[in-house]
Amino acid sequence: MPRPSPPCRVARRLLACLALTGSVAAQDAADGSELRIGLGGFDVFSSDTSGVLHLQLVTPEIGWGIRPTLGGFAADGGDLYAFLGFQRAFPLPGAFDASLGSAIGLYREGDLDLGGAVEFRSEVQLGYRFSPRVRASLGLAHLSNASLYDHNPGVETLLFSIDYAL
Repeated sequence: MPRPSPPCRVARRLLACLALTGSVAAQDAADGSELRIGLGGFDVFSSDTSGVLHLQLVTPEIGWGIRPTLGGFAADGGDLYAFLGFQRAFPLPGAFDASLGSAIGLYREGDLDLGGAVEFRSEVQLGYRFSPRVRASLGLAHLSNASLYDHNPGVETLLFSIDYAL
């Protein structure tokens, strides 16, 4: 059986560590920051989908429900992306919520040529909060250079994520 890709091995180790340190994560977070760990597919609407590991820090609200974010991903094909952005969550009935996010970042090409280094990211998520400390979500993100370069194929990422309050 083939070994899992490096991003998948790293994600499994991170999730195992977080599960083992659940009592630490259960402490009240004074600042409201959350660590998001996601696994999914990169370039999901093509026949060349690859695995992706996504890490993101969601910081406390700065007003009007807007939260700054800092994050990045690594795809199996060697593609890397680091970004700064904002997100806004909208409560839904029960423990559900929907969130929208937007970011700008730097992309390093691996298997996929997105046209240039500067890329914009937009995302929509549907989440469920299991407790004040833990949230799971399914998100779809679009990455594009907004025609800054001649070549602008755009790419979509589908992620299943877990957020842990820090």
